[in-house]
Amino acid sequence: MNQAISHAIINVKEQELRKLNQALDKLHESYEEDMITKQVFLERKAKRSRQIQKLEEELKDLWKITVIDFANIFTVNELALHLEKSKETITIKIVLLFTILLSVRTIAAELIRETAVA
Repeated sequence: MNQAISHAIINVKEQELRKLNQALDKLHESYEEDMITKQVFLERKAKRSRQIQKLEEELKDLWKITVIDFANIFTVNELALHLEKSKETITIKIVLLFTILLSVRTIAAELIRETAVA
């Protein structure tokens, strides 16, 4: 998957996740202020929680793909240079990805084993 496309998809999914979490916060506030019943609260909370869980799983899978893509494209030094050049546009998770990539061979081998088992 193209690196720019991966990051665009991840950014959209992260934005969607933030919106769902905000909606969940507002739902809690509505319940606490007695604007909705407990039953309505529980139903909506369950729905939002499922949506959040699904998005988090999608993001986790996208990050796995991104880790492998970065490992295939960049050496650690190239990645460090790339991250330095694009600091303004990267998310916090990409900075965390740099840390992960320091041991990318181990991670990639683990992912390959997981894929083979699945």
